Amino acid sequence: MPTFSLLRLPGVVLCEVFKSLSIGEKIKLSLCSKKISAQINIARLYSEKVIVDLGRVYCIYLKGSKDEIMFWNQISNKLKLVEDLELSSILKPDFNPVFTSWPQKIGIIRSAWFSLEYLLTCTCTTIELDWSHLGMTDFNTVLKNWKTGGFPNLEYLYVEGQNIQNNGTMNWSRMVIQTDDGSKKATINTRYNRIKMYVTPFD
Repeated sequence: MPTFSLLRLPGVVLCEVFKSLSIGEKIKLSLCSKKISAQINIARLYSEKVIVDLGRVYCIYLKGSKDEIMFWNQISNKLKLVEDLELSSILKPDFNPVFTSWPQKIGIIRSAWFSLEYLLTCTCTTIELDWSHLGMTDFNTVLKNWKTGGFPNLEYLYVEGQNIQNNGTMNWSRMVIQTDDGSKKATINTRYNRIKMYVTPFD
């Protein structure tokens, strides 16, 4: 089958090509090269609420408008194609994003809506949650799940929020724990309403 260089098309024609693509096709196409990724951004056809930068980081700004909800529903099952997803959100109370797939890494600013239920189903290697409503009880649940084989891909977890407080019942400073099967260990640190968990294979 004959081939041709997509980027050699005139700008107007290129825009028409992008218009004919689905959200999933645009994501796949943007991963092909930095030039195509830049062209998708320039055309502003990917979404006015999405920035695809040249480092393969996808930044999505959600407030819960009708168009944004429709957009999210279109891409939620394509997120496994994304290396690094950053969400910034001030969501309406009736908008609960559904993740039918997960990126390799995720970072969420204003993550109050990202509940323990979301976290327990997350398959990312890196999870960073700012302005979270999760607390130490939630984190204990996460640890119990991790110890018994949950979060198999997790390498780094960061949670920041007012509910992250060491109440003195346990010394979390540089705590090291391991999975029940002895295959992994986690180093945990807490400081100033922040908790960090680093996961490595057990030596």
